Formats: sequence, C-alpha cells, structure tokens
Amino acid sequence: MSIKTKKFLWLNSAKHYAGNHKFCPDPEKCKMIKPWKYAKNKTAIKTLKKFLEDTVKIFDMVKKIHSTQVVESINHIKAMLANKNINWHASWPIRMAVTILHFNESMFETIVAIRYRLNLPTMPEMMNRYFRMYDTTKDLIKAFKNSKQVQKKFAALRVIKRGLQATDDRITLKSHK
Repeated sequence: MSIKTKKFLWLNSAKHYAGNHKFCPDPEKCKMIKPWKYAKNKTAIKTLKKFLEDTVKIFDMVKKIHSTQVVESINHIKAMLANKNINWHASWPIRMAVTILHFNESMFETIVAIRYRLNLPTMPEMMNRYFRMYDTTKDLIKAFKNSKQVQKKFAALRVIKRGLQATDDRITLKSHK
C-alpha cells in the first residue's frame, strides 16, 4: 500500500469512527463492528480529526524500503529465549537484555558470557559449533548486503518499486473519488 493511500485511510479514520464506512477498505466488515461510543459526540470527532491531521505527517517520515521483518525477528528471538510457561512479567527484563545482546552482538560470545555470569555449565561442543556457524553466516550476509554491487541492485529495485507504487497510487485514488 502506498504512502498516499495510507495517509488517505488514516485521515478517513474519523469518518470510520463516526460510522461512515464509504471509504473503508472493507465497509461490510466495518458495519458489523460495534460503533464507537463517542461516534455522535461532535467534540470527540473534532478532537480525533485534529489528532489525525497533526499526525499524518509521520507517514512522510517513514522509509518505504523498510519492513517489519526486523521487529518480527526481535520478537522471535525474545520468544525463543524462554519457554512460554515461564512467567513473562518476571523474566521480561532478562529476556529483553539477552535479546538486545543477541541481536546486536555475536550470538556465540553473548551466550557464552551469559552462561558464565549465571554459573551455568559450558555448552556441548556441538552447540558451540552451531552458534559460531550462525555468527559467521550472519557476518557474511551483512558483508554481502553492504557490498557496492548489491547496494546498486537494491537502488535499481527501489526505483522500479517507486514507479509501480506511483501507478498503484493513481489507481487507488481514482477508486476513492
């Protein structure tokens, strides 16, 4: 979805909450949801519109080439660090600290340091090899992505993608008229 379309839908939120689903992506689905309790309150709608207008500029600050994959990757690491049966609230600070270290530093060195600090036994050699291999792969991928040749290809793909999005914007905006 293009930034122009996202901005249009963002600003349409006030109408959506007021019960006007003319420009909602799925109007029938919206009509099935219980209406907002302040839908008839003109002050609430006016305040919402002002908020939406004041914050719509954020969409222009977002870089289109980025995705939420990094966030999902961090969430996966966080969930991987401890069994779901463990009290999340009690283990949250340590999970977050380990997740940040794991994400930003060498996985092998991080795990070895944590195990040492917690007086845990050393990992079996097979696990050591796995984590070293993981770190090496991570470093190779990072070096590959940062190479000039790959950067040029990504730049060319972004130009193509922008052209496709511009076409998509024109089609989407025509359907909203």
